[in-house]
Amino acid sequence: MPPPTFIKGWVIIEVTGAHYNVEPRPLDVTAVYTSHGWNLRANPPTYEGFAEDVEAVYPKRIKP
Repeated sequence: MPPPTFIKGWVIIEVTGAHYNVEPRPLDVTAVYTSHGWNLRANPPTYEGFAEDVEAVYPKRIKP
């Protein structure tokens, strides 16, 4: 059984104001990235190692 395909992507969270011309409050967002390697010599291939990274994502205001 081959290892799964690498997945790459992003998420956009858009928050609108309750009323026209009212800016929404910023969100607190934390990104957590995880990964591991594969031992391809094992039969079947097995997970090997583990890594984790936690980062704060700071708010951006984009004017239309």
